[in-house]
Amino acid sequence: MSNQYEKPGVLSKEETLSILNGNNTVEQKVHALVGSVNAIEDHAWLQELCLSYVNHKDKWIAGAAINGLGDIARIFGQLDLKLVLDKLNTTKSERKDLAGKIEDAIDDIKTFVK
Repeated sequence: MSNQYEKPGVLSKEETLSILNGNNTVEQKVHALVGSVNAIEDHAWLQELCLSYVNHKDKWIAGAAINGLGDIARIFGQLDLKLVLDKLNTTKSERKDLAGKIEDAIDDIKTFVK
């Protein structure tokens, strides 16, 4: 993974799923998650997508999904609070390597979802 900022491309649901389910690099999968959150106007679909990757074995993919939940809260102001917060808190207790990222996402969610 590079530390250089790259603007994510605009992706459709189909393109996103094709990249995530295909034989692609971690970097391509992270870009697909980030790009979808910033391009697709279906917050419920995005929430489900991100929740399905929160526990991914690769920390970069899991981290992108966690950040995505915070971004969905910021962009749309809507999430299923109980479902998302329960999942994030459970993951935080299981994945100490993601605890800081999870805390940031929870802060965003609490700030932007009323």
